[in-house]
Amino acid sequence: MSPRGIRLRQKHPLLHMVEADLPDMAARKALRLMATGRLAAAMAKRPGSVYLSESYYQPRQPVLNTTLKVLGGVLGAVTRSEVSFHFQTDEQARKHFLSCGFTSTTVHDPRSWYGILPIPESRGEPMVRVIEAGC
Repeated sequence: MSPRGIRLRQKHPLLHMVEADLPDMAARKALRLMATGRLAAAMAKRPGSVYLSESYYQPRQPVLNTTLKVLGGVLGAVTRSEVSFHFQTDEQARKHFLSCGFTSTTVHDPRSWYGILPIPESRGEPMVRVIEAGC
């Protein structure tokens, strides 16, 4: 899915390519596949497959939301990547993944794991969720 890989395949259709990526790039490519429904379709061929992703929620407070968007833009410019906040609620996240072709989606709130896993506890509602989607 890299631009170079796409150009090579267009120029040489019989070329067999295998691309390997660092974790951040692999995550970006998985998001592109998910958006087109192709990730869910590929996973459906392997029963029991699970897609795990973290998502950082958009804060409901307007000032904090604006500040994070600006900081995300700066971070994205420095790292030459997309930094975005996708959802405001667990239900929005769940519906989005179901609309991408997954048959099941569980949104894990870190508060459910306080005292069970050695993770830091947020003072308010945590902005991060772990999303588990399956076919």
